[in-house]
Amino acid sequence: MAQGTDHGAETESSPVSALARFAVRVATVATLEALLDAIVEVTTGAMVADSVHVGRIDRPHGRLRMLRNAGQLADWELESPADESYLVAH
Repeated sequence: MAQGTDHGAETESSPVSALARFAVRVATVATLEALLDAIVEVTTGAMVADSVHVGRIDRPHGRLRMLRNAGQLADWELESPADESYLVAH
């Protein structure tokens, strides 16, 4: 180990720092929409991703329903889709 190197220091973009930012944001949310906004904001930065998509599986109908899209979206994608879903193979 090189002298003067602090391997325990967290950078602004480290996963631990992202998790800490997420915890602070989640502690103040009052709605599902605010929680989804916090998830996509922190995840996009932490993963250095162009876009993030949050969905839930609707098992009875075999579909993945999108709740939130964020980042660099395609022209047809909406940030808060009302009815965007995809068939999930059983």
